[in-house]
Amino acid sequence: MRPLGDAVFSPAGYLIRIVLLLLALLQLYIVILAFAHRRRALYRGTAAAHFAALFILFLLLTDGTYTPPHLPAREVFPAAVTAVYRVPVVFCALLEAVSCGTAALYIRSHVRFVKDRPSFDSVKEAMDDLPVGVCFIAENGTVPLCNLQMNAWCKRLTEQPLTNGKAYLQKVKTAGEDKNGRTLLRLGEDCVLLFAEDSVRINGKSFLQLTAADVTQQFRITAELEKNNAKLRDISLRMKAYSLELTELVMNRERLSARIAVHDGIGHVLLRAKHYLSSPAEEDAAALYSLLLQTNTVMMSAADPADEYAQDPLDSAVQLARGIGVKVNMPQNVTLRGGRRALLGQAVRECAMNAVKHADGSELWVEFSETEAGLCVSLRSNGAPADGEIELTGGLRSLNDVVQSIGGALRVEPVPQFTVLLELPK
Repeated sequence: MRPLGDAVFSPAGYLIRIVLLLLALLQLYIVILAFAHRRRALYRGTAAAHFAALFILFLLLTDGTYTPPHLPAREVFPAAVTAVYRVPVVFCALLEAVSCGTAALYIRSHVRFVKDRPSFDSVKEAMDDLPVGVCFIAENGTVPLCNLQMNAWCKRLTEQPLTNGKAYLQKVKTAGEDKNGRTLLRLGEDCVLLFAEDSVRINGKSFLQLTAADVTQQFRITAELEKNNAKLRDISLRMKAYSLELTELVMNRERLSARIAVHDGIGHVLLRAKHYLSSPAEEDAAALYSLLLQTNTVMMSAADPADEYAQDPLDSAVQLARGIGVKVNMPQNVTLRGGRRALLGQAVRECAMNAVKHADGSELWVEFSETEAGLCVSLRSNGAPADGEIELTGGLRSLNDVVQSIGGALRVEPVPQFTVLLELPK
């Protein structure tokens, strides 16, 4: 067989060396990929050994053919070069063919490896497709990984790209509001975000994982539900008050019917008595006496102070407050009489309804104090403090008109507890 040394110094030798150099470069690329993707040690070792063999063979063939121009042609070569030149050409061609096949197997294995395992680029691409914002913040504040959605929200909030994770997180917490360990941030009417943070460890390093979700639709629905619930609570409160007032109205109607019946009965008795006095012969005296006795009995019962139908306006207001869940704390013996007692009842009823409706209150304290001008009545309720300035509208405005009509004054103190002060003249 023709030795490799004869072919090396022929024109075919250039083709042999070029193919050998290309195979060595291809194998070097395979070795770089193996180390970059952290393949197994055996895989990396065999790939590196294959590259070393091809490169050494290429150096030996190239060294034997190199002759400086100012020196005569070389006739003696190193022992390694001489040994390679003695190898048959067929063996060299077979070696290059096997190397081509081995490189193809390496490339096929790498393609399968990359396809079956996520890479940084594939992970970044998948994160960019997420509808939520995700980023990882290192301990020094740098952001090694961030998707497009989180970066876009960062630009909208800070007008800068996301580069300093800790500064961005601090900005989010300052501009947002805490919601059970999470942060709710409103970027506008069309964007409401909910941020959550969690600590993770990757390859022995600690990172802060920051995620954000667009909850604009849920926020709008929740706000609408809270608004509707407030309306329902208001309606429920009014229904309770209306129920108690309806009961009182029915009782008043019954009393009025009874009084009308008594009025008609007394009128009938008076007419018969007049007729008897003018014409004694035409009237039955015994029947008239019996009718008078029955009428007197009814009149005496109606004049009884312990009449169960008598309704005090202040007691009615306390009963109404109790019906809507408000306990009224007031001195036992209130000396107010007549119109002022009715005015106090109106004030208790209005303050109790406002306490439940606007402050979710459950107690009302009524206190009296003497002043130089007259009597000061304080009505103080518990519950949430009022927000902003209080305007006299609705029931408070009506109460204020009544107080001013008798020469008094009404003041409202919203903090620390909602208090209505009535200054009544002597």
